[in-house]
Amino acid sequence: LISETSMPDSFWDDWHEEEFVVRPSAAQRLLARLRRHPRAFLGTVAALMWSFVATVLLLTAASLYKGDGGVIDEARARYASARAERAGAEAGGVLAAAVAAYDAFQYAIQHKLYVEPLDYAAMRRTLAPVFFAHSAIRAVDIAFLGRDTSVTVRRRLGASHTASDI
Repeated sequence: LISETSMPDSFWDDWHEEEFVVRPSAAQRLLARLRRHPRAFLGTVAALMWSFVATVLLLTAASLYKGDGGVIDEARARYASARAERAGAEAGGVLAAAVAAYDAFQYAIQHKLYVEPLDYAAMRRTLAPVFFAHSAIRAVDIAFLGRDTSVTVRRRLGASHTASDI
């Protein structure tokens, strides 16, 4: 070890304390500046807190939407279920209209209200209530066994659902 007594006097004569002053670190300078200006310190703290809270909220919201059983999956399932029910109801309404037209002709044939295949007045009387009751029906095609002819009974465009609109 070098002691003060073992060093020559010329070494200690060249020593200047100003040359070896330890400068404060960046953190110490920042703290000194914040002590001089406390509003800047409060603003910095508020900005950091806001950034932290916003980040946490955004990450939480993302996990809610994208996670298993998230909001998007539930909404998609509800929409698909409601749309399937609506499509089923619409299909059921169209099929019910077709069955009603078939039943009307069966009734007319069994009760001898429709005898001749090309009796247009009887067709009109038979289908008028069906066209009136079911707006899904636009046309009914009637084919005959043993004949090469068929008849299409259509609803008039812009019809107001009266018997004269067939």
